[in-house]
Amino acid sequence: MSETPATQIRIGNQSHPSAETATADLELAVAAGLDAFEWDLDAIDGFAIPVAERQRLGRVAADHGIALTVHAPRGATPFGPSGHALLEHALAFARELGARGVVVHPDLHADPADLREAIAPFLRQSARLGIGVWFENLPETPPGTFHRFFEAPVPGHAVGVCFDLGHANLCPETRNDYLRYFDALGPEIPVRHVHLHENHGDGDAHLPLFHGPAGADPGGVTGLLERLEDNGFDGAIILQQWPEPSEKLAEIRDRLRALRAGAAG
Repeated sequence: MSETPATQIRIGNQSHPSAETATADLELAVAAGLDAFEWDLDAIDGFAIPVAERQRLGRVAADHGIALTVHAPRGATPFGPSGHALLEHALAFARELGARGVVVHPDLHADPADLREAIAPFLRQSARLGIGVWFENLPETPPGTFHRFFEAPVPGHAVGVCFDLGHANLCPETRNDYLRYFDALGPEIPVRHVHLHENHGDGDAHLPLFHGPAGADPGGVTGLLERLEDNGFDGAIILQQWPEPSEKLAEIRDRLRALRAGAAG
């Protein structure tokens, strides 16, 4: 199916710990004709994949037109040597794959000025490599946290937010209203990457898209797509879900593309 809107939004899947092999979910993306894939370094043992194999996997993805991203381990943080080492590992993994960006769960409970100072060397290093860094909103992260972090200049290349719909739906300030969360970010907070999965506001269920509230009423998803379109979003939407049978991924992708074509029209 060809893209109707002028800009292309890629749609892909993510590695999952239940996969039989570390590469099984990438193979699924290839088979489903997806054009994005995210390596979750908590789901796979990235340290166990040799550099030459990472480079080969990057070539496989490129040959199939799949844009890659890397999700840093949840313990990756600029505070402390072990957390910093995990950040460095995620960046090296992204470089060897030829990935576009790294998603991180920063310690947003820290003072924003302290976090900006602590993570600045990592952001400058990623900028030299041309790799984006995207901070993901967690269920307990209100939109104002990002405003406090980005109120001062932040070094780096394509630094911004990974908007997680399911987490925004659980945020106490915007429970069951993820569009209100997105709108609260405003145009001054750049959304570079998106995670899409559903829940009913009562837990991080990671329901497949259109298998939760959007199954009966996709208006919220359409509203998000309209906002992304208006903001000139050209990143990737990652379906953090693992439906059975796996062929449903392609069905979800096609329905999402149809909604986007309508939103752009």
